[in-house]
Amino acid sequence: MIVKIIKKLGMLSATLSLAIVLGCWFSDLNSLYYTGAASFTESNSSFYAVFLYNRETRIMMDPIKSSNVESIMMNSEQIRKFLSQSSTSYIARFSFNKGLNKTLGSLNQGIYVLVFNSSDKNQVVNFQLVQKGVEYDLIILSIVLFIFGVSLIVLSSIMFRKLFTGGR
Repeated sequence: MIVKIIKKLGMLSATLSLAIVLGCWFSDLNSLYYTGAASFTESNSSFYAVFLYNRETRIMMDPIKSSNVESIMMNSEQIRKFLSQSSTSYIARFSFNKGLNKTLGSLNQGIYVLVFNSSDKNQVVNFQLVQKGVEYDLIILSIVLFIFGVSLIVLSSIMFRKLFTGGR
């Protein structure tokens, strides 16, 4: 009885790990896009918050007019420090007057804020964040689940042999 339960747990764990790998592969085929437009008609600054995943991230910005625009990107920890201590640290800072296309690398999953600043009230900056790739923590989880599942299957076969064949 216990041998069957261990074998079924092993098969379930191995199957789940393969399903996670398959899901990661399908998510790698799809990129995530976050788009917006920063307008400065109300004030000189514009703020946007976005939730990003553990993926390779690229940012593209395209101002409508050729005037100087500054932008910074902060994660949630840097935002907390800024609000409590008034110290400014950021992941990235950009100053541009034409289009911008930068790779930020793999970011930690969490909330990020984009802050735009321009003295031109008629300026509009179209921006896009593109995330692609897999989340490596899921790959590691699937490897651990697969090893665990195969170990349970091997253990159940050893137990079965010892119980019913007398260890021959």
